[in-house]
Amino acid sequence: MQNDMMNFFNEVSQNALKSANELVELNTRVLNEAIERQVELSNVFVEGSKKQAELLQAAKDPKELVEKQTKLAEQYTTIFVEAAKQNLAIAQKTSEEYKAWFENNAKTAEVTAKKAAPKRKAA
Repeated sequence: MQNDMMNFFNEVSQNALKSANELVELNTRVLNEAIERQVELSNVFVEGSKKQAELLQAAKDPKELVEKQTKLAEQYTTIFVEAAKQNLAIAQKTSEEYKAWFENNAKTAEVTAKKAAPKRKAA
């Protein structure tokens, strides 16, 4: 009986460790991807700010400046809308990965809990 308890405790510990490692890997991957996206978008923002400053310096009259600023705004609006779509796709994929991780570990926990439950004798 004591050996069964030790085996059960070992199994629970191994399952918990495996689950924790999977979650750490998932969190690390998600965080790295989020940081990469943030850096990309920050670079785009800086680039746009530089172009805006160049427009201000090169403009010869207000009408020209407004026209060029409008084109620049349209260009960067397109870039940021696309980035928002990509971020939404990443969020959906990430949600599915967390859901799969949770469901898998819930099944493992259920199987382990059933092993721990005393078996009923047939009446």
